[in-house]
Amino acid sequence: MGMLGTAFFPDVLAGRPFSAKSVDRDVRTLPNGTHITHASAVLYYRDTMGRTRFDRQVPTMEDLGFIMVEISDPVAGYHYTLDALNKMAYRIEMTQNVPGLAIQLPRSVPKTSCAAREKLPRKAELMGDEVENEELGERVMEGLVVEGSRTTTTTPVGRMGNDKPLTSVQELWFSPSICRVISRRSSSQGEELTSELTDITTAEPDSSLFQVPPDYKIVDKAGRFEIRLTAPPKQ
Repeated sequence: MGMLGTAFFPDVLAGRPFSAKSVDRDVRTLPNGTHITHASAVLYYRDTMGRTRFDRQVPTMEDLGFIMVEISDPVAGYHYTLDALNKMAYRIEMTQNVPGLAIQLPRSVPKTSCAAREKLPRKAELMGDEVENEELGERVMEGLVVEGSRTTTTTPVGRMGNDKPLTSVQELWFSPSICRVISRRSSSQGEELTSELTDITTAEPDSSLFQVPPDYKIVDKAGRFEIRLTAPPKQ
């Protein structure tokens, strides 16, 4: 069984350490009222140096007990994808262009400021949809002060072959202290997507989380790659 390495480079931000669990849910409601739900969880870590780590379960590989671990170290300039089954660490330079992904991140000291969210024209606006933005003020979530916003997008009749307007709503709650969206909810045409950060702590994560285990073999890669997984022999 194989899977593609992602080479995902997250935003680089120093001086804002935290750890959290992200829970994502996708709920679809069929015309007969049936609900189809898919859920996934990711453990997320960021230290004072701006290094990050994601631990995520791969749904198609639950039987193998495979957890995909990705570590980004902008100070050293490397991104790692760990294969715990075979004790391999696939390494990509964060300074390179990743073929097919158009990613380039210079090796440098991570930034320390959390830039304000820019209000740029959304793709929907550029395509002629009506977009309404609403500020929801502040509240406290998971012990952090967050700022809320709601965006309602209406697609006019005929633009997608629709005979009635189509409306979608997205609500975001953003924490300036850790520079992350704490809660995201979007609904559109019988589908509701939610993403929530829980168990948030702003303590410094253990430094070993951002290091490749000493018994792993490091393999250098360029761009996309495939991890081959083999199920362990049955006892």
